[in-house]
Amino acid sequence: MRKFLFLVIVALTLSLIFLDFVFSQSCSLTVEAGGPYVKTSSLPKVLIVGNVSSPNANVTIKIYEGSSLKATKELTASSEGKFYSEFENLDKGSYTANITANYSSLTCEASDEFEIKESLPGCKQMNLSLAGLARDFLTGQPISGIVKVLIKESGDEFSKSFDSGKWSLSFTACLISDQRYTAIIEVEDLQGRKSWAEIRFGV
Repeated sequence: MRKFLFLVIVALTLSLIFLDFVFSQSCSLTVEAGGPYVKTSSLPKVLIVGNVSSPNANVTIKIYEGSSLKATKELTASSEGKFYSEFENLDKGSYTANITANYSSLTCEASDEFEIKESLPGCKQMNLSLAGLARDFLTGQPISGIVKVLIKESGDEFSKSFDSGKWSLSFTACLISDQRYTAIIEVEDLQGRKSWAEIRFGV
């Protein structure tokens, strides 16, 4: 997948740490399933995020509750080996995400567990603001489209349209103080092309 959008995060009300990944020649796979999530009428959107050392690898994600298969998705990792996927309509319970990545003759596997609860003690509504600039990677020209933010640990999702490259998004999420969170920020232009970045922040 050719990378064509350049996403710069320019403002956040909370502290940020950008993640850098270095890949080896052998097949390795890391994955995070987030949570614990809280079950509501519209949530959670379980977010599976991973990195595979083989670019453009074919990735299969299977969600199990005990030995029962609840959901399956297939996708292709980016040219940098990054991937993420959302899962909805899961009930309260304990789950395991099993991920397999295949590229040429290489195969690697990883798994992570997550939980969906009735409630989350200590969760408080907090106001957050994000702003950034989106440009075409090849031409450098500002783009217009839609920006989407997903908080991996809570399953919250927020989106908004923007014009001329500049975007901003303010939202409220139920978070726990002194915890670290991961946000996926995805930009989609008017032609349907997508690019995304991952950030970490603390509250």
